[in-house]
Order: sequence, then structure tokens, then C-alpha cells
Amino acid sequence: MSTRSWKVSSSGKNTYADGYYTASSPLGPFEYAPSSPFSSKPGGFITGAGHGSTFQDAHGNWWHAPTMRISVHHEFERRVGLFPAGFDADGVLFCNQNFAGYPMTVPDRRIDPWAGTFAGWMLQSFHTKTTASSFAEGREPDLAVNENSGA
Repeated sequence: MSTRSWKVSSSGKNTYADGYYTASSPLGPFEYAPSSPFSSKPGGFITGAGHGSTFQDAHGNWWHAPTMRISVHHEFERRVGLFPAGFDADGVLFCNQNFAGYPMTVPDRRIDPWAGTFAGWMLQSFHTKTTASSFAEGREPDLAVNENSGA
């Protein structure tokens, strides 16, 4: 099977994502994959998950590395994300972004992409009261612990 990936939505939006087409030959014809987009993160501190690459590491684990929209200083400001990926029993490509905003462990062996990277850490800052001696308008201290600010 051959695949061609494509970005979904505008890179300046929280719905920025990656989808793909499949074909039985490298020259096509290509058909839209019904599971697209397979990489999408519309909510939380950092959103969007597009313009990525999917690859396999030395242990046989699949990963997806998209650019993530943070847009604090500029609309197109990005960070690189890294998420466990793989193919289900039917050969459908997936990307596990269940705990995308949390620390994860990088494995030194073959792992289950649904359970093998979660570090067990939860957000300790959720709804924490914050203060600052000074701040710029639109950059109030409570935004430092607001995981859904859409920065």
C-alpha cells in the first residue's frame, strides 16, 4: 500500500491536522482514507497537529511528528510534537494524542502505542490561583496555568 499525506485546514487554526490517501500502487490512483485526519489536536494548551511526518524507530515503534500551533508571539509560531502512532488490526493508520499536553517517556524497546509512553504525571497547575507584580494586557497571570487558553 502507498500513502500520500496532506494537511487539513489552515495552519493558523486549532483544527490544523494531517490526513492521508491510500493506493495499491505508488502511482495511484489514490483514495481518501476514511480515518482521516489521523493526527488532530483541536484543544488544550497547544493545538493543531499538521505538516507532520510518520516514521518508525530502531525498536519498531511508529511515531508521528507534526508541527503544533502555539501562536503566542506570531500566528504561525510552532513547536514540534511527537506522538505514538501505528496501524490497527485492519491496517488503519492512527496517532495517539490522548495525553498530548503531558510529559511522556521515550521508550528503549518496542511498546504499546496506547499505553507505553504515559509517564503518569497529571497537571498540577489546573485552576491554580496565580499572581504577578506586573503583566501586559492580554497576558494576565492566570493564563500561565490555563490549558485551554488557545494562546
